[in-house]
Amino acid sequence: MDKKKLMAGLGIGLVSLGMGVCGGYILATPDTIVETQTVTITETVEVPVEVEVTKEVTVEVIKEVPVNVTVTKIVEDNDFVIKACDRLTYDDISECKEEVNAEDSAIQSAIELIEEDFADILEDENIVDDEDEVEIVKVYNDFEDINVVKSDFDDEEYEFEIKVKVDDDEDDSKKKVVFTVEVSDGDVEITDVVEV
Repeated sequence: MDKKKLMAGLGIGLVSLGMGVCGGYILATPDTIVETQTVTITETVEVPVEVEVTKEVTVEVIKEVPVNVTVTKIVEDNDFVIKACDRLTYDDISECKEEVNAEDSAIQSAIELIEEDFADILEDENIVDDEDEVEIVKVYNDFEDINVVKSDFDDEEYEFEIKVKVDDDEDDSKKKVVFTVEVSDGDVEITDVVEV
């Protein structure tokens, strides 16, 4: 084989190979290169916001509460005492006042005992079935309502009949009863009770 022809063929082959490689590279590599990147965008937006706040506040409130207060007032009325006291019976007005005050004190002691023991006594006398189911509605404690059976200032002995209205929840009724109370030397005792 001729050396020149061999060299020429080899040269053509190399050139063809070089052109193929370059063409392949050019075909495989495009003109525009695109890169992908991740971008974070922070945007500040002003929006009016309503916020509800709950607070615990301690407030001191002053309330006016009606209170029932019993006030005992002693009125010195000499005109009344003079009319009430018989001049033939008493040597002087002061003696009469002393006796009237002693009797009034005995009446108050009798009423206090009734208010303390009424329920127990009413049950014992079978006027009510259950002492826990009865309460006082009214004590007739006006001067004209109390029957003074005995009033002995010198011996400190008194006896009264005092009417009381009670409410019996057990049989859903109101009853009137009369307590007989004896006061002797400061001792107070309920001696009788009747329903009227």
